[in-house]
Amino acid sequence: MTTKEYFIGLKKDSESKEWRWISSGSKVYAVKGQGKSYWARNEPNGDGECAVMYNYNGKIGRFNDLSCTIKRKGYICESSVDRSDQEGMLHKLFFSI
Repeated sequence: MTTKEYFIGLKKDSESKEWRWISSGSKVYAVKGQGKSYWARNEPNGDGECAVMYNYNGKIGRFNDLSCTIKRKGYICESSVDRSDQEGMLHKLFFSI
């Protein structure tokens, strides 16, 4: 994988301004001291409404807010798998560049 940042399906809600996962609607805290934070240092800094995950320089797995229209980033997408013979909801990740 050649890109160093991946869009991850985390977006700022336009009304509440809270960060939420697109798949479940669950909240991701963006303010230090309000629950566990996966944001990189000084992020989110308000320059975007979508989140990417870093893949470099000691920031692996940390989030950054960017514009949703930025090109040349990778994507990590979540999709339900066939539930036949499966208990509960299973997911698999598709990586695309």
